Amino acid sequence: MHKKKRGFFFTLDAVMALTVIGIGFFLVLTAYLFVPPRSQTEAIAQSALQFLSTTAIENLNDPYAGIGGELWESGKISQRDNTLLQQIAHFEAKGDRETAELFVDAILDEIVPMNYGFQIKVNGNSLYPLVESSEFIASKQETDILIAREIVVYGVLNTTTFEIWGPSAVQIMVWHE
Repeated sequence: MHKKKRGFFFTLDAVMALTVIGIGFFLVLTAYLFVPPRSQTEAIAQSALQFLSTTAIENLNDPYAGIGGELWESGKISQRDNTLLQQIAHFEAKGDRETAELFVDAILDEIVPMNYGFQIKVNGNSLYPLVESSEFIASKQETDILIAREIVVYGVLNTTTFEIWGPSAVQIMVWHE
């Protein structure tokens, strides 16, 4: 009778050890296999593109980029019915890339979550960020999901001479950092 109890305890120890090892493997594998949902990254990219392509300067309430803001008062923005994408490409057409970067930073601060990377290129030239840091490049290269959207915009450079700019290809990239 004494030998039967010893076998029961060894079996119970083995089952408990396998349970602990199994739970450990499950936790380790699920921690390393996390990939951000594609649909969330796509939704952020799509909502950013929709916001930029449908919101006009006159409808933007921003002390820097909106009507009556710094850029409006300084004359850098003069066409109130331009969409935000048109205005970004307008800055590129005028060669004012620094203002374009500040403009994008002001309007997209609340739209793209902190744990997502964001880049805007116009005709292949990066406008946001203007200078890509090594951390930025590494973040973009090491991501599991990068969503890119592209749209073509054009507009009037000078309203008195009706000089036009464009078409310009604006590319928006969003990725999970």
